[in-house]
Amino acid sequence: MNLITCTAAEQKILSAVNGAAELIQDITGVFMAPEEILAELSDCEWIFDGGTDENDEDLIDLDQALIQLSYIVERNIEYIQEEKAG
Repeated sequence: MNLITCTAAEQKILSAVNGAAELIQDITGVFMAPEEILAELSDCEWIFDGGTDENDEDLIDLDQALIQLSYIVERNIEYIQEEKAG
C-alpha cells in the first residue's frame, strides 16, 4: 500500500489522468477529456479508504488509484474501438 494524503497525490493523479487521455487518443484517435477520466476514477471511492493522517486529511492508496486508472483506460479504449467497428 502506498498511502499518501489527497493533497500530496493531487499532482500525481492529474498528471497520470492527462497521460491516460493522451494514450486513449493515440490509440483510438478519439479525444477523451481528462475531466471525464477523472470523474470515472473518482467513482472508485474505495481507493480513498486509507483513513486519515494526524491532521485529519484523507489518505489515498496511490497504487490502487493508478491500477484503477489503467482499468479505466482499457475499458474506454475497448468501448471506443467497439463503437468504431459498429
